[in-house]
Amino acid sequence: LGVSLVNGAPFLMVCGLGPKKQSLASVNRGGGNTAPPTQQYDTGELAPSGWVTYRGDGSQRTDVPGPVQGWDPSGYNGNGKGYWWFPLPNITGTVDRVDLYLYSEHWYYNSGGTAIINIVPNNLGGRGFTKARGDWHVGGFPKPGGKWVTLPSDWFALFHNNGAYGHARANAISVGPGVGTDLNYYGRFNGNAARLRIWYTQ
Repeated sequence: LGVSLVNGAPFLMVCGLGPKKQSLASVNRGGGNTAPPTQQYDTGELAPSGWVTYRGDGSQRTDVPGPVQGWDPSGYNGNGKGYWWFPLPNITGTVDRVDLYLYSEHWYYNSGGTAIINIVPNNLGGRGFTKARGDWHVGGFPKPGGKWVTLPSDWFALFHNNGAYGHARANAISVGPGVGTDLNYYGRFNGNAARLRIWYTQ
């Protein structure tokens, strides 16, 4: 670097170091624009917060220990239906899997019966409760006995905080009503034994 002096005048030289470069070994603690790593969670077996069941005319039944599905062969209660609701965790990520356990106490036939399962969006309960998807018929429920099933994958997103498909968040599982007077669908479930288990990533 050469410097020329004119007539011996004093001068000031300033050296710029240029823009500071980011360290290639910087520590990333998840701040800024970098999202923290996701983690999968398992709710474990959630017990229901409550359950309710209705006669075919829409009146509530209080004479049974759980939801009743289908046509009552006694002729007194019509085509029954009911549901359980569950205390869901905060889910802002992706719902990966949802398992359901129901215990059937009785079916009309000794060979067991077929449950008609659906999901109910939050705050849309009552005797005219709204179902969020098409009914799912699941055979092989024993008389008596319990059965675990994995819900259909296109139902998973409805358990997210914001729901999905234009529905409010689902927090309830329903059974019934049955298919006309077909007694293959007449069954009684235990209200307190139901369980819901959700795996989600966020």
